[in-house]
Amino acid sequence: QSGFGASLAGVGNALGLPSAGSKEGDPASSSASDGNKKSAKSNKTPFTASPSYEQLSRSLSFMCHLVQENERQMYSSGGKSYPLQYLRGNQIGLEACLKIIQLLPHSAGASGKQLDGLFLNFINTFVNLVGNLQVGQQLVMPGGWQQTDSCHICLYILRNMGTRYSFSVVNTGPAGLEYHPSNFDSVTGRQTKQLCLTVWDVPPERVTDSTFWVLLFRMQVYPSKRNTAEFLYTKLLPALNSRPLASNKDTGHAEYFYPPATTLAAKNYHQLALLGLTSIPELNAPSSKYSSLLVRNAAVEIAYRGVADAPPSSMDPEDVRILKLTARNLANFASTMDSSSVGDSGDGMQLLGGALSQTWNLLDKLLGQLSIASSKPLDQHSIVTRPGVTQAGADESVEFNNGHLKNL
Repeated sequence: QSGFGASLAGVGNALGLPSAGSKEGDPASSSASDGNKKSAKSNKTPFTASPSYEQLSRSLSFMCHLVQENERQMYSSGGKSYPLQYLRGNQIGLEACLKIIQLLPHSAGASGKQLDGLFLNFINTFVNLVGNLQVGQQLVMPGGWQQTDSCHICLYILRNMGTRYSFSVVNTGPAGLEYHPSNFDSVTGRQTKQLCLTVWDVPPERVTDSTFWVLLFRMQVYPSKRNTAEFLYTKLLPALNSRPLASNKDTGHAEYFYPPATTLAAKNYHQLALLGLTSIPELNAPSSKYSSLLVRNAAVEIAYRGVADAPPSSMDPEDVRILKLTARNLANFASTMDSSSVGDSGDGMQLLGGALSQTWNLLDKLLGQLSIASSKPLDQHSIVTRPGVTQAGADESVEFNNGHLKNL
């Protein structure tokens, strides 16, 4: 065991973390502990994190689907490139995350030696995967922690930068955001958060040491009240580059976002998956905000292709309302973009101008088609003469009833 591994093991022992062979992850033994006797009596079924991981998998799969559909559209139209082409590597990272979620025994329902064996097999497979990570590639992993009666889900991003690595925690809260740097929107005055917190200049030997990954992933495998945000942010992350967590704030490009407005919105994991796809923790990389605009454009483009051939009066009003709200959200997001949102590239204004032009053209097409597909049919009963209408209105109704369609 390396010195780094020994120090991390010392951290785990100092905090009183259960050993790998402990039965604290067993629902029966956990419910028998003093702190959980009351919850065990009130809840007949033990807590499981499986639904949260399933929801995360659905959100990640949707983001992968957007990139794949963007690529298919390029081939069908005979093009040579597509807007999300530079996110292809990130999409592969998300697909790897889906496989890791399947391999990680986060909700295995096992305990003792059986759970230890599953966890050991996972660690051996994962460390080999990290060793095969090429320069410029990044790996997305499920993150967070489990306690006996709750769980919190986030994402980890490991990127090979050549001689060094970067390790990022993508967290949309609410738990753990107190450790992420804050800022204020100069226009609205609302608080923003650096949802993607990156630890820079990580030596290769730190990420190839299995001890770090054991301490990191055991927080999702062995439920314990000692699995907290404090342990992750104040113990594990600073050990990666032997520096205080706050020292990483000004090392690379930092982006600030509005966290999800409610806990329910955070637990949908849509924003988390979007940040997992668009975050590139490397200097001079396209910003996540700019990439998010392109991903949203791709999603609305798919929606438009689905209704492009819809005949008049064929769409349900509720579907139309949802699509119009989607278009409004895209317009609101695009209106917040400026040249600084593109990143540190010199042609930022040109890139942003092209993306915004695509956005407005797409919205024009979508709203125009929605107006046609949601229009109500007009027949001889649609216009009736009522008492109090003007003579012009009455004349038009008479002409329409007589077969003259100029007012149509």
